[in-house]
Amino acid sequence: MENVTLEETWIAMEELVKEGLVKNIGVSNFEIADIQRILKINTIPIACNQYECHPYFNRSALRQFCESNEIVVAAHSSLGSSTNPWADVHSCKLLDDPTVNQLAVK
Repeated sequence: MENVTLEETWIAMEELVKEGLVKNIGVSNFEIADIQRILKINTIPIACNQYECHPYFNRSALRQFCESNEIVVAAHSSLGSSTNPWADVHSCKLLDDPTVNQLAVK
């Protein structure tokens, strides 16, 4: 298999926008360093970064970085996931968290 860089992949995705095959380009699970690599070469903005984000893993630095670069944040596993490999490090399951439940009732 050929090794393709992140930058080459982004440029190819920009071509899809220019050809009218897609309207926007988003990324998933990108950290700040990954986004910075794209920001050095992109001509079309990053529309969205989807990553795990919830009360036990709020990722405030990443969220602020995305916001400052006008990148929409979409959380996945925002209420946790039974298949989350990090579930055992949380103090309790999100759906059992008293504060989460109080907010849900409200």
